[in-house]
Amino acid sequence: MSEYVEAGDQESVLLLGLIMREAANVELRLRVIAANLLDSPHAELITGGLSVGDLRQHCKALAEASPLVNPTKEAELKGLLQQATDAFQRRNHYAHGVWAIDIVTMERSALLSRRWRDVLIPAPVTEQELRALRLDLASLNHDLASSLLSVVKTVKAPRSA
Repeated sequence: MSEYVEAGDQESVLLLGLIMREAANVELRLRVIAANLLDSPHAELITGGLSVGDLRQHCKALAEASPLVNPTKEAELKGLLQQATDAFQRRNHYAHGVWAIDIVTMERSALLSRRWRDVLIPAPVTEQELRALRLDLASLNHDLASSLLSVVKTVKAPRSA
C-alpha cells in the first residue's frame, strides 16, 4: 500500500476501492438498461454522462412507459432500482464522507454533510459493513444483468455493456 495509509486501514482502503469498482459496474448496467428501454439509435448519446440517480429515474420512467417492457417483470426492475438507491446511499457515505475515529470509543465512522443541515451525519465504518456493501453491489450487478434479458422483450439483441 502507501506510506500515507495506516497499517490498520489497508484492508478498509482496499475494500473501498472494490466498492467503487462494483458501483461503476452497476452504473454501467443501469445505463445499458436505460439505453435498451429507449430503443433509439441515439440511446447511448442520451444516457451517456447521466448520474446514477438520473439513470435510476430514467429506468423507472421508461419501464413504466415503454412498450418493450414485459409487464410481469416491471416490478422486478423497480425492486432492483430501489436496491440500487439504497446501495448507492451507503456507497456515497463511505466515498464522500470524512473518515474519522471517535476518541472516546475508538470506533471509525464516515462523517457526511447534507444540504441544509448544520451537523455531520456519522455512519460506522467497519470492514464487515464494507464487505457487505461490496457483495450487495456485486449481487445487484448480476441481478441487473439478468433483469435486462427478462424485463426487456428482446425484439432484437440488447445493447451490451
